[in-house]
Amino acid sequence: MAMKKIIDFMVAAYFSLVYKKLDETTRLENALIVLTIAFGFNGLSLFFCLLPIICSIPLIGNLMKLLSSLDVVLIVVAGALIAFIINHFLNKYYSEQQSSYIKSYSEKFPKALLIFVVVVHYMASIFLFLFCVKYTSCLTP
Repeated sequence: MAMKKIIDFMVAAYFSLVYKKLDETTRLENALIVLTIAFGFNGLSLFFCLLPIICSIPLIGNLMKLLSSLDVVLIVVAGALIAFIINHFLNKYYSEQQSSYIKSYSEKFPKALLIFVVVVHYMASIFLFLFCVKYTSCLTP
């Protein structure tokens, strides 16, 4: 239940920053796209932090050694897969009927707080992603 409230808050924060002259459904779709990118960075960070554990599995470890020269391809494929999964679940839960709920939920909080949360979340997501990629690259022989 707490995770639902956190995701509702994040959707409301991103929703409040979308261009106001659009209708509510379009604003919600745009907010979900931008939130998918931010959550995608978080998912990739988690993937790269768990990569040493994943590579300790014999079959996957051998496959990763074969693909070690394709690091960029791994990042792109993993990122696209994670973003697709996140976007699917966000769109499944936050349908068109949810736009009025998100609008009323975003009006409960001060605009400055929502802007602060969005900026800090985006910067922290990018920093965490870069840190995890650097951490993973240090582990490879």
